[in-house]
Amino acid sequence: MRGIAFNALVFVAMSLSGAFVVDDAGVVGVSVEGQVFRARVDAPVKVKAAGPDRVELELSTSDGLVSAVWSTASDGAPELVLSAPPGRAMKAVFPYPARWETQAGDDVVLPFGEGMSYPVDDPAVVFQQARAPFSNGMSASMGFFGVRRGGVYFMTGVERTLDAGLNCRTNIPYAAGVYWRPSNGTWGYDRRLRLFAGRSLGAVAAGYRAWREGQGRVRTLAEKAKENPHLKDFAGTADFWIWDDNNQNRLYNWPRTEPPADLDVRRIARELKELGMDRVLWNAFEGLSPADCAFLKEQGFLTGTYDCLRDVFHPGLLSVTSPSNFVRAARFLPFADTVTRVNPDGSLANAWSIPDKSGKMHPMHALCDALSLDMCRKLVAPEVARVGYTSRLMDVQAGGGPAVCHSKIHPCTGAEALEALRAEHRYLGDELDLVVGVEVGSELLVDAYHYAEGLTSLPHPFRKELCWRYKDQALYGDEIPERTRTIMHNPKYRIPLWELVYHDCAVNYYYWADSSFMYPQLTPLKDAYCRLYGLPPIYSMNISTWNRHKREVAESYHRATGTARRTMFSRMTGFEYLSPDRLVQRTTFANGVTVTEDFHALYDACVARAPAGFKILSFNICHGKGMDGKVDLARAAAVVNRERPRFAALQELDRRTERVQGVDQPAELGRLTGMAPTFARAIDFQGGEYGVMLLSRETPRSVRKLPLPGREPRILLLAEFADCWVGCTHLSVAAAEEREASVRLIAEAVKDLDKPVFLTGDWNSLPDSSVLKGLDAFLHVVSETRARTYHGHPANGPSGTASDFCIDYVAVDNAHAASYRVLERGTVQDRTTSDHAPIYVTVEPLRE
Repeated sequence: MRGIAFNALVFVAMSLSGAFVVDDAGVVGVSVEGQVFRARVDAPVKVKAAGPDRVELELSTSDGLVSAVWSTASDGAPELVLSAPPGRAMKAVFPYPARWETQAGDDVVLPFGEGMSYPVDDPAVVFQQARAPFSNGMSASMGFFGVRRGGVYFMTGVERTLDAGLNCRTNIPYAAGVYWRPSNGTWGYDRRLRLFAGRSLGAVAAGYRAWREGQGRVRTLAEKAKENPHLKDFAGTADFWIWDDNNQNRLYNWPRTEPPADLDVRRIARELKELGMDRVLWNAFEGLSPADCAFLKEQGFLTGTYDCLRDVFHPGLLSVTSPSNFVRAARFLPFADTVTRVNPDGSLANAWSIPDKSGKMHPMHALCDALSLDMCRKLVAPEVARVGYTSRLMDVQAGGGPAVCHSKIHPCTGAEALEALRAEHRYLGDELDLVVGVEVGSELLVDAYHYAEGLTSLPHPFRKELCWRYKDQALYGDEIPERTRTIMHNPKYRIPLWELVYHDCAVNYYYWADSSFMYPQLTPLKDAYCRLYGLPPIYSMNISTWNRHKREVAESYHRATGTARRTMFSRMTGFEYLSPDRLVQRTTFANGVTVTEDFHALYDACVARAPAGFKILSFNICHGKGMDGKVDLARAAAVVNRERPRFAALQELDRRTERVQGVDQPAELGRLTGMAPTFARAIDFQGGEYGVMLLSRETPRSVRKLPLPGREPRILLLAEFADCWVGCTHLSVAAAEEREASVRLIAEAVKDLDKPVFLTGDWNSLPDSSVLKGLDAFLHVVSETRARTYHGHPANGPSGTASDFCIDYVAVDNAHAASYRVLERGTVQDRTTSDHAPIYVTVEPLRE
């Protein structure tokens, strides 16, 4: 039996001691030093041939047969080739390997942001999405992932990531595989995987890097600097976004701050220099004047501004937009009818939405990627020449990935869109000599841009809800989400997977809404990551925050920038844990720089302290009916299980009705979650009952049920526990008068309760409504009121309101509001399970 050698460029290369093995079910295993890694399949399989050097399978998919051949590539590395007849239609995604089987003791290694590695049975971390496309850096930054078992890294490389993604098993044991997407509606081309193994992350990353170099998609910063002189002095440059105090208010049509702090560009620039912050990329969202730009350049700073070519402002927005959005987007008005990307059904593709004065969001249209270079020449180049910028942040495109356009005038495939985006970024960097920044970034375009904002932060599910609305602020203590402290910035889980492959190809920063000083409590920890990974910091703040904290910002700058200055043009060659608990870590670079960080003290100060208190979740589950029209109660249970609340208040429950085939939904949810179910009937319906319920970790001491008025009668459920009462209700959708009458009855019901009262539910009322004002007399809302909690059809919501709004709440009675501190509030990013988003609040009782 001949072993199959791995790529010789892997530093600690290994051979496959048992080569390929296959069982009767067609599950292929790859043997590495006695460990067998099995590729699970979720499709019918026929084994055509099997041997230690080659396995041939026939896989049945909904679109037809697919040939899967495991063999040895010409360079000796194991690979998988999937093929189908030329031109064969492909309508559905196809996962294979659906996942690499994992077992207790394994770590899963994932390309989320810079990279994550965590035990497959660790309940503290969950996948936030079942599928993460490799073409979207906001989901998965590159096609490189795997398993760590017994000191061996077994990693998968995906050759063409444009039409592929990470297929995630979202429950314990966690696992990941690949799913394949259609290429212009067909199978299109052979799909290939390459396998890598080694005893260190640096070893397998080196093999993957060499593989990508062979494909011609690696272009280093040193090579880019030959075309762009500004890059020579870019090492260790802090990314500095400074906002005037009303910038976000203008952007979102919020009330203005009075009196606002003065935005004096020259004063702040001088202060930066006096504080020793000599390498700065000054970014201005609403742009700089030519005079200020020239002054900043005289100080030795790079100057830049924000751009989003993908957002096409169209004439229909003229009556609703704010001046801030108009100035940025109206430049597209002369082209709006001719440059928009077209969906398969002929509709115009939507992009970012902007708010009107009432808060209702209106989508802009999306630029066809095929036209991006032409728009750059028409819109960006003249402004650069007029103002004198040295940098440009191009939002969305690189992070969001290329998009197919079905226009009859300017159609483009995904591959054509990718090449158009590459040409745009190369034009900006190589011809206009701009330092080109992108949002998040991904390996699809890493050869074309220079820096990325966001990859050092993990994807959005790990960040604060609606975090971009707080990007100019400093947030403290109870405003730092638990998942941000304990997952996103936890050194036990983070790894520099991206840096080990592409450190010398692009500079990465945190996201501007997870900037180095957004959470001052976490700043020392984030500075330590910058030192370890060789990355500079990013600061995003308004003038008032700068005025208060400029010296602390400067201290962070001096802590964080040293390694980046020394290693920007050098590859990261190694990463290792130096302690069993993973809190002492070391990186090495090709130029001889070695950095060791002991995270013990920082971990204790910033991450390890678990928030006290408990979580309350409220969710209108629409009797388990998802946005796909399917009734699947297990999806709602999965939300509760992921969030792990003490109390889950659920609305729109059926009990033995015809439309749910007689299922007792409260009892079934209790079984699926392991929590105590308490149901309150509002009406008889379809041979059964319809109402609300509470899931709780402990059985209630007592329960009260109060009928509420409405053309469809409603119910208030109150459950007593040792330290509080928890109420759940679903107020009438028909008329505000009915809801106001319910408020009066609720006030009477809770006024004499001798413990804190938390009232939750779908109140079918907007935050500024008369109903909420009536509740203010005895309740204090503690949940997020800026979030959109309903995304169903407006006909199903309060009359006259928008299709997306906040109507779900958690509140505490006024008498006890001061006795609790809110540790976290937000909505679960779920638009599948129901027409409502689950909302949650974590509260901590204050001790006297």
